[in-house]
Amino acid sequence: MKIIQMILCSAAISLIAVLPINGQSQKQEKNGTSTAAPPASAQPAAKQAPESEKVKSGTKNTVEKKTAASPSPKKEETIEEKEKKTADNIEEVLKYGLQKERMLAVTKVLSIKTEAIKKRLQTVLTGSLKDEKDSDVKQKMIMVLGELKSEEAVPAIIASLGDDSEDVRIAAAFALQNIKAVSAKIRLLEELDKQDLSVDSSYTETLIRALGSLKAAEIIPRAMKAIEDMKTTRNIREAYVLMLGEVERKDQGDFLLKLFRDEEESVTVRSYAVNSIAKLEIKEAGKDINAMIDDINSYSFKKKKQYYTLYIYSVAALAKLGDPQAVPHLENALRSDSTEVRVKAVELLKQLKDKRTIDILKYKMEYDPSYKVRKLSREALKEMGVEVKEEGKPGENEETEEE
Repeated sequence: MKIIQMILCSAAISLIAVLPINGQSQKQEKNGTSTAAPPASAQPAAKQAPESEKVKSGTKNTVEKKTAASPSPKKEETIEEKEKKTADNIEEVLKYGLQKERMLAVTKVLSIKTEAIKKRLQTVLTGSLKDEKDSDVKQKMIMVLGELKSEEAVPAIIASLGDDSEDVRIAAAFALQNIKAVSAKIRLLEELDKQDLSVDSSYTETLIRALGSLKAAEIIPRAMKAIEDMKTTRNIREAYVLMLGEVERKDQGDFLLKLFRDEEESVTVRSYAVNSIAKLEIKEAGKDINAMIDDINSYSFKKKKQYYTLYIYSVAALAKLGDPQAVPHLENALRSDSTEVRVKAVELLKQLKDKRTIDILKYKMEYDPSYKVRKLSREALKEMGVEVKEEGKPGENEETEEE
């Protein structure tokens, strides 16, 4: 009996252990939720910082991160500091770079503005000329020194006139002309005397132009002899005729006038001769020039076309000499069927700024078939203080190129 009572008592205790408290299990079962884990509200809550403290802490951390990621700005470099770095780079590339890179480095010297740094690089280039093996790099060095008008480089450039490469020799002659190296005249003349004038040569023509630019009077007798020699090529003869107008002497005046009159000569040589006459300001040649223009005006249309070049050079020469007949001839040139002649005539009138030409320029501005002639006429009138309306772009069918 006691055993049965003990069993019943034990079962009652077990039943009490699984019964719901205040009916909570019944409600949860009805709602389909499990009672395996207590609700979150029943879990012990962790201690949380107030919201204001969170904001302060977050802001502080952000500032610290930004400060670490953004160091204080560096002081901006001056132009001189930047160019010093560029110069250092140029020198380094010249020593160790590929030939293509070295040529680009030489060209960069022209972009340097700081005088002291530019001077330093000129000295570097000048010193490099003597031992430079690559002809392309050497040519580029000479061209840059010429553009910089580096007088300190003149001896090294003169020495380059004896280089094996014709391109280097041409660059040297051109650079000496650019620098206006009067001290190079004798050496240039020696080089010219070595040339075969029966063979066209860019080097020969460059030497002639350089000596003309340097006003080398010593070249005058050589030039006249070469022009009269029929073995001399056409291009070299023409170069000599133009050069005679550069040398500020008038010993060659009669010789040039003879060439201009010579009907057996080429139109180009005669044109260059009258151009040189005008440069030398030989005013007494005006009578012969006017006579030549009248002769050309008397030619038939077909023949006149062959002399357009000589005609416009002659009119231009009169304008340069200040001859009173220049303006009437230019006005007549504006009636030419050749666009080239009309363009040149307007360009000359633009330089002269003669008020007598206003009416014909107004007409050309409005009605000339060439857009270029109309444009130049408008510009010429503006420069004479005449108010003119602007013109739009040329139409599709308008004459815009020289004939």
